[in-house]
Amino acid sequence: MIVLGVDPSGEFEKGKGTTGLAVVEVDGNKTALHYHSVIAASECNTRLHYWRAIYTAIRDIAKRYDIKEIVIEDYVLYGSSAKAQINSGMETSKLIGMLMYNLSYICEFKVHLNIAANVMNRWTNKILEHEGIISLEGTRAYDSEHKHINKHALDAIRHATHGAIFLVKKCNHIT
Repeated sequence: MIVLGVDPSGEFEKGKGTTGLAVVEVDGNKTALHYHSVIAASECNTRLHYWRAIYTAIRDIAKRYDIKEIVIEDYVLYGSSAKAQINSGMETSKLIGMLMYNLSYICEFKVHLNIAANVMNRWTNKILEHEGIISLEGTRAYDSEHKHINKHALDAIRHATHGAIFLVKKCNHIT
């Protein structure tokens, strides 16, 4: 099964938004990373330009790898960060909503939402390395071609891996 993982960040206004994308395939006991990239808000002129770049990239990657299942990190407001979100525009939640609608309803992909807490401890860098998905040099992660993996793409890898192994087989998608 091939799954596209998305680690979305809608932080356009502060220019800090970086969305990670990753394609992972699980075939029996073998797991392979086929693709990873990031899209940065700082490279886009407007919020809608940033959102369109993410949506277009997802659609194009899914077509290139014949992907039917997409796992997107869901945004959850944890109590520990609630105070910091006072007066927030909740940009990431809005981005996720746009992606869910367009990818599931317009493009007819099976879209799954997963919270970060489900994958961060389950798919640590050491476990991803043990599974042969990434290699580590100190705290830096690399793919099989020794290309550095951005931390947002690394989180997308965690979601794609988790989705390919657990979510897609067990959970209902949102459509």
